[in-house]
Amino acid sequence: MNPDVDSVAIQVIQIALFVLISLFLILIVIVLVRRVLLKKWGVKMQQAEEKILPILYEYLDSDITKDEFSQHLKNRFEVISAFKNTNILIDNFDGEQKAKLKNLLDLSQFNNYFKKGLRSTSTIKIAQACMYYEKKDQTEDSVIHRLKTLQFHSYPVIKYGATLALINTDDQDIRDKALKVFIYTGDVASMAVNDVIYKYCTLHDKPNQAANTLFRYISDITTPVSNAEYIVRMIPELGYYQLSDDLVTFFKYPYQNDIKGLLTSALIDTLSEISDANLLDLVDETKTWKSEHTPVRLSTAKWIQRFYSADLDPILIVLANDHDLDVRINAQMALLKSHDKVSLHKSIDEKYQQEWIEIKDTGGSYVDTD
Repeated sequence: MNPDVDSVAIQVIQIALFVLISLFLILIVIVLVRRVLLKKWGVKMQQAEEKILPILYEYLDSDITKDEFSQHLKNRFEVISAFKNTNILIDNFDGEQKAKLKNLLDLSQFNNYFKKGLRSTSTIKIAQACMYYEKKDQTEDSVIHRLKTLQFHSYPVIKYGATLALINTDDQDIRDKALKVFIYTGDVASMAVNDVIYKYCTLHDKPNQAANTLFRYISDITTPVSNAEYIVRMIPELGYYQLSDDLVTFFKYPYQNDIKGLLTSALIDTLSEISDANLLDLVDETKTWKSEHTPVRLSTAKWIQRFYSADLDPILIVLANDHDLDVRINAQMALLKSHDKVSLHKSIDEKYQQEWIEIKDTGGSYVDTD
């Protein structure tokens, strides 16, 4: 073997090892510095909390003015603490005190800090800024433009926060467009959709128009099925009973891409609360008790249990022998309302007889599922 080649190889290995060791040491230093900084920031944040909260209550009690409160905000920790506590109190107070708290949101310290936060690379700072603009009454055009961009952020929590902030504006056109982007984007949790829909409808000054907007998204094939499901489940809470006929019609011809049956299940649950449509006709027409999707069969059993009719006994017998335990129990609970429980007993499969007996004996209050 060539000695010169061996020498070069050894030098290369030594250099590589030196680089790796150096990188490792640098990483250790970064981790240690980060820990020290986090500890230091934690202490400063705690100090800010201890300082700001009493002053905030002094402001609420009119012991100090808005300007005097502002003079106490000397660094970012105090600004963050002041907003965090103000935000919490806004949600817990009403009337004059709520108005006083919202008046603090106009402070230049808040505005300057959170406007910078919107353009930060830190998701935490962006989320904090979105929270601020969700509560602030007046929003500048440059901020609105940035919030619209953030609706397409890769983090769902940022999309959610930006949407709430845009809906908080007093421009209905901006609200409508923000809702549209949010609904069609998908990839959001049910709680986020519920919050956005509730805020949109609460702030809308035309309830019928808001209801029609929701139905448009429900019935649009391009709306992600999960979002359509979440919206449907919000209808009873919002009190949009005027949509019952439209939902009945849509229920008969739901999305073809409802591959898990969750939208159909939501429609059944919602119609059971807001519609007086003839249940027998609907069930007979849609054959939901035959669905391959367990949520649909379960919702059907619950629906029939709520609006029991002896004409539905043949359907209940099918559901009472379902392979899914929840479906069986709800169907058998509905059968308790029948005047013909003796003959129905014979229609329950032998392997489910024990469940049926327990349901009859306890009125459904206890069923041993082991």
